[in-house]
Amino acid sequence: MRIIFPLLLAAALACSGCIYKLDVQQGNVVTQESVAKLKKGMTKSEVRGVLGTPLLMDAFHGNRWDYYFSTLERGKTIERTRFSVFFENDRLLSVTGDIKAAAASSAPTVPATSAAPATATPAPAASTPAPTAPAPNPAKK
Repeated sequence: MRIIFPLLLAAALACSGCIYKLDVQQGNVVTQESVAKLKKGMTKSEVRGVLGTPLLMDAFHGNRWDYYFSTLERGKTIERTRFSVFFENDRLLSVTGDIKAAAASSAPTVPATSAAPATATPAPAASTPAPTAPAPNPAKK
């Protein structure tokens, strides 16, 4: 009995650090395809049909719906997306978030609130002559 108790205690202490952490997915999955289906002027029910029920509907800002999605694996954030839809007179006015509407669709786009690097425009062709071969080094012979 004296030997078993310390062994059980040591085994319990060793296993106490072995805690299983669940993989958790929360929120609405908003894909590029579903955002491409949005058109300016859609009703709230049509937007709900395309994107699903929003995760957050603020009682004080009824014209804004927020869709949030996150994935946690073993307690660490793997993926996080945010997407907001704005209405005016119960019609779709604009969208913003991590997922951009396709340029070909007529879905309204508003720049995302996150700080994104500005797109560099290509510089015009330089008027300087093309580089030439280096001059021979007289010290090398």
